[in-house]
Amino acid sequence: TELTSQFGHCSQELINLLLTGMAVSNVFDNTMTPSGGFTCRGVLIRPTVGYLSQLEALRYVQVGGYYKQPRFPLWIVGSTSHFTVLFGGPESLKESASDALLEQCRRAFRQI
Repeated sequence: TELTSQFGHCSQELINLLLTGMAVSNVFDNTMTPSGGFTCRGVLIRPTVGYLSQLEALRYVQVGGYYKQPRFPLWIVGSTSHFTVLFGGPESLKESASDALLEQCRRAFRQI
């Protein structure tokens, strides 16, 4: 896979490499095996800086919880033509008990 895509834009693999140290093609958590022998690799660790995508609002991609809850309240937001940096105070990373339970259930069901 190339690190730049059409028109010289940054590829998802390069973004993931810079944010997590791994050049994977996907933004979901962990790995998926959608069909026999085919494995899709996603983000394996909670990164220092998060990533959000405009494409998720359009339902083209689903960003995983690791990227949505980074170690520091700092996110890179990818859109179709540019990137934006968002930041917040420490309270922006606090997760409610119901959100934590929902994420735990999602991860449990993905393993099945």
